[in-house]
Amino acid sequence: MENQLLVIFGASGDLTSRKLIPALFELYNQQLLPDHFAILGVSRTEYTDLQFRSKIADDLMKVIEKKENNAEHIDAFCKLAFYIAIETAESSDYYKVKDRIAELESVFHTDGNCIFYLATPPGLYEVIASGLKENGLT
Repeated sequence: MENQLLVIFGASGDLTSRKLIPALFELYNQQLLPDHFAILGVSRTEYTDLQFRSKIADDLMKVIEKKENNAEHIDAFCKLAFYIAIETAESSDYYKVKDRIAELESVFHTDGNCIFYLATPPGLYEVIASGLKENGLT
């Protein structure tokens, strides 16, 4: 499996909370994620990395089975999650995403392998794609 950084646009939203994060957590539990893997959440909501991790942990506790080792696994999984707030519709904000990706790539050794997931309304797809392209992220 190739190392990777998963960048989720719309990371503070419902799709991410109810579907993406639980699915990624299940892959984590089954050891099906790469050894060098991280998640970068991108959204308009102002969160720090710690606040985003807390949100992920709370969301996971709502949807997963309550097993004895889950709290420990959730904590370890959440340490792979990072966050940056931008105004998604403003392509001038995407330099912040580029800088954060570079920072995380150096820590997690993802070799430039980024996957962008758009958990946003379809009306933002073109705006996000343009912002990524304008900042050399495609």
